[in-house]
Amino acid sequence: MTNTSSDKFKVLKGIITAWICSAAFIGIGCWLSISLGWFSKYTINEIVAITLIPPTFSLVAGIAWAARTRHFKQNIDGSAPLNGTALDITLRYISNTTEQVIIFTLATICLAISAPKLSTSLLPILGCWFLIARVLFWIGYKKSPLSRAVGFASTFHPIILMLITATIFLLLK
Repeated sequence: MTNTSSDKFKVLKGIITAWICSAAFIGIGCWLSISLGWFSKYTINEIVAITLIPPTFSLVAGIAWAARTRHFKQNIDGSAPLNGTALDITLRYISNTTEQVIIFTLATICLAISAPKLSTSLLPILGCWFLIARVLFWIGYKKSPLSRAVGFASTFHPIILMLITATIFLLLK
């Protein structure tokens, strides 16, 4: 299938929307977290745990939904679903979410170690954003594969920034 300029524009629009939404949620969330001291009583290890709970739930939700779909609707025998079916989309969600959870977890650990003071306020907000972004990804994917761009970019691009930030903090020590 050829990528049309209309498809590329739709994805680019999704990416730009993701940047705006991500910056707003993470920026406001971090500001509130610092201002109100939401996570100041927790150790850095507890912060990492708090941060990783929402992404883990995003993966658990996909696996539970696939199991439900297999049991009640299609492919209870474990066979591969037909392309584009509800189960196929859910399995694609699980696959991508697994990839994202792995790199998010690694980025969380890197940032917690390299910048613990910043991490106390920032990481839990990023964990919540991850869950929201995965919901956007799943809803977008169910609507149309091109509509998953907002959720994908809202998950992936903050992870890249986490890794860059961790690298900078380590290099500046």
